[in-house]
Amino acid sequence: MRSKNIAAQLAVSGASITETVNALVRKKLLIRTADTSDARASIICATPEGHAVNAAIEESSSRFSEALTSLPASVQSELLATQIRLIRELQQAGAIPLQRMCVSCRHFRPNIHPGSSHPHHCTFIGADIAGTDLRLDCGEHEAADQTAQDVNWAAFTQNPERNISGTQKMPDTVVHGS
Repeated sequence: MRSKNIAAQLAVSGASITETVNALVRKKLLIRTADTSDARASIICATPEGHAVNAAIEESSSRFSEALTSLPASVQSELLATQIRLIRELQQAGAIPLQRMCVSCRHFRPNIHPGSSHPHHCTFIGADIAGTDLRLDCGEHEAADQTAQDVNWAAFTQNPERNISGTQKMPDTVVHGS
């Protein structure tokens, strides 16, 4: 991956990423290789040592996931709803770039089956989805235009039936800049 792509994904400056990558290269966790499509750019790759560190981080994440799945479904649903709302608030404030969440995707159709256990629909996969199956980072995400995102958000937050938990309404949000 190029440094500029990493910077965009993490919402940090190019200078910050350069400093971080340089430190990780010195620690032999990353290497730079020539980008065959652009002689001015380089591709950042993990070394075997970097992969080992990543594996340790993933193991910690796995334990975190196990702890989350041990919580009651209602608590898991509340946490997901809170994460979605927090991410949207940060996006609207310009603090983070657009995340690849269902609620900002052009394929997402919120609450088209009110009262159902799968109230939402994804046109990409052609399937109805439960609120608990909403993604915070989807590889197939295609950003909807801002108007469609606002319409989807309003539909997502205004329907009191089965939004995430199946029974609770997600709290409204303030749309910044309007």
